[in-house]
Amino acid sequence: MAFSRTWDTAYEAIPADTDQAKEGALRIRNLKVDIKERAEIDHEHTDDTKGGFHKKVTLPNLGSDPVFIASTGIAYTKDVDGITELFYVDSGGTVVQITTVGALKEASIIPPRNHISGLVLSNAAVPNTDITVGIGEAADSTRVNLLERATAITKQIDNPWVPGNDLGGFPTALTLTANTTYHLFLLRKTSDGTTDVGFDDVLNASNLLADATDYGKFRRVGSALTDGSSNIKAFVSAEMGGGVEYEWLNQAADDVNTTSEAVQNPTTNVPLGISVLGRYGVTIDSAGALGNSRAFIRLSSGLLSAGLAASNNLRATAAAGTTSFAVPGGAMNSVITNTSRRIFTDMLKVGAGTYRYHVWTRGYNDPRIT
Repeated sequence: MAFSRTWDTAYEAIPADTDQAKEGALRIRNLKVDIKERAEIDHEHTDDTKGGFHKKVTLPNLGSDPVFIASTGIAYTKDVDGITELFYVDSGGTVVQITTVGALKEASIIPPRNHISGLVLSNAAVPNTDITVGIGEAADSTRVNLLERATAITKQIDNPWVPGNDLGGFPTALTLTANTTYHLFLLRKTSDGTTDVGFDDVLNASNLLADATDYGKFRRVGSALTDGSSNIKAFVSAEMGGGVEYEWLNQAADDVNTTSEAVQNPTTNVPLGISVLGRYGVTIDSAGALGNSRAFIRLSSGLLSAGLAASNNLRATAAAGTTSFAVPGGAMNSVITNTSRRIFTDMLKVGAGTYRYHVWTRGYNDPRIT
């Protein structure tokens, strides 16, 4: 808007000490008008009940981010691709863009707890060493920022972490090891909110963040397991209701292979450090004369202090008879693991027959809860 007078150093120099006193009344009236014209851009001057209230907040377009101030937050605007957008810088210098093209920028919105969509892991073109994380978004582990990937990104487990697609993703503090769980983390760069991905064997991503020093917030988006040759185990995956379903392409060795009726507490082929819904196959076959007998195999959660005490969770049944037999396909079962990858199994037998049962991991559902 146009003002009655320009407020500059020349204006501030009047009245001069040599001006006549009779000009004072006019100068005072002019000053009131000049202050009101500028204050009215954002403030109410109509009456005493609302006088001084903000009508709006008008922010000039800054050419760059302001210098942050300790114990102070600063709201401001600056140009982004020809549009004036709203920003905030906190007392630590973290800059957040609040608006984008007339709408709230998603990354500035506090996301729901545990929110995650997309960001599904898949074997990359070099499946033994590379993992691709698909597009998607997730709340960081502290529920402060929304972390986003507009494009898929591939990271290598056999090379040190550097930012960027199809580059190393492994912490320099670790050594790639056989038969180990490595979690995948989406990282947020503190200065501009861009994201990258890397591996770590701990759930707080501390080894990875020691290399990715420009990154602060993170979220685990999945896990990769290595085999006896330190290669990533091959899998297929699909997002299902917030969790991701993983299925191994190659059947692992049996988790249980026994004729014992005692409770077993096997370590299964799922990620270490988190509870998942394990998917297990159960097979049973004759290990001697059956007589008139029957056997029942039970699987129960590793979250229990011991196996089931009652005939709950019935899973696989051997047919009665006197001839030998095998059930090669077996039953498929879902059981919650503990964070040590364990479940409980046992065999209940009626009669004097001898049976052997096998339990093996077919895959698992990762809920991806922080």
